[in-house]
Amino acid sequence: MEFKIYYIVSLLLLLYGCSKNMTLESLEKSDHDNKTGELAIQIGFSESDNPASHNSHSKSNNEITEDQLIDPLIKDLRILIFDSSTKKCEGVADFAPIRLSQIEKLNVICDTGRKDFIFLTNVCSGSVMSSSLIGLQKAEILIGLEKYGIEEGTLYSGARHYFKGEVNHVLVKKEEITTSHVELKRVVSQLETSIKYNHVIDTATGKIIPKDYIYRMRSIAIWFTSPNINLLQKVDRISSNTSVIADTFWYHAPIDTTFCNTVRLFPTDSIETLTAILFAAEINTSHSAFQLHPADLIMPNGTAIRYWWIQIRNNKLSPNKRLKLNITKLNGTGSPYLPTHKPENDAVFTIEVQDWEVTPDEQEGTHEDFYE
Repeated sequence: MEFKIYYIVSLLLLLYGCSKNMTLESLEKSDHDNKTGELAIQIGFSESDNPASHNSHSKSNNEITEDQLIDPLIKDLRILIFDSSTKKCEGVADFAPIRLSQIEKLNVICDTGRKDFIFLTNVCSGSVMSSSLIGLQKAEILIGLEKYGIEEGTLYSGARHYFKGEVNHVLVKKEEITTSHVELKRVVSQLETSIKYNHVIDTATGKIIPKDYIYRMRSIAIWFTSPNINLLQKVDRISSNTSVIADTFWYHAPIDTTFCNTVRLFPTDSIETLTAILFAAEINTSHSAFQLHPADLIMPNGTAIRYWWIQIRNNKLSPNKRLKLNITKLNGTGSPYLPTHKPENDAVFTIEVQDWEVTPDEQEGTHEDFYE
């Protein structure tokens, strides 16, 4: 493997924007050179925090070691430098595009003293962070989800493959090279949802409604989360009830009566309300159990849209974690309304913690040249 070393030479590392040609500009030496030092950074990748990864009976897929997985996933790298005392951002540098499999280390020249360094991937490809970062503190620098649509409220798409790393209180000395190692870890979590859509329970009788009540599952959305997270990995603010992270494509499972879906989103560790999962399905209006409601949304094919929802209470969608949500029963015939925040659940479900699924990563990564 051919190793390369890239130098960023600037007192404040003021390199903004994204370049397609991986060209790093080097500023002329100034009168302040006697106040700068150099940090050599080696980059690695953390395994997931999932308990499944430590289970001798499970196959761990969390550690990224193969070049063909690293390069398609990580298109660019942003480095932010903070003063350890004031916690203010002193500099920003972008490597775009970048191939980490070909890099042994990154060498950064900055002011001497105690410094904090934050690394975040795929920032340029998503335009998720403002370039006006100098002088801001970590809590003021936000990573945002991209808007998905604005028909019945603001929707946000699932998060990209963001990896974050941080090294703090590094003493940068005059005219010396200090070596440090950083572990990059996914900021996002994975949620796979499977649903037995023919197990609809009549709440009045407690019996399963005869099959084919649901024509097909239509979409899944995440409610009561935030479109923004700061560099402390804390949610910036809670969105309104109409703000969701949506995924509209359902996959057929081997069993005809089960559908599954995978959604990626930012962690919700610091959020005050519980994450809610909203399901939408198309209902056969000719079914004996269907009762027309004035609020029903009738589709062009004659089906009606109904909603169910649940709240995840005991498992957090935290960084680098994968949860599998198994819906075994749907309670009731579904609501014609987008539900408001309520304490009860419309489904019976179980949750499993699993190893990270690599296949979606490979599919969503760019296998050809970056930004082409």
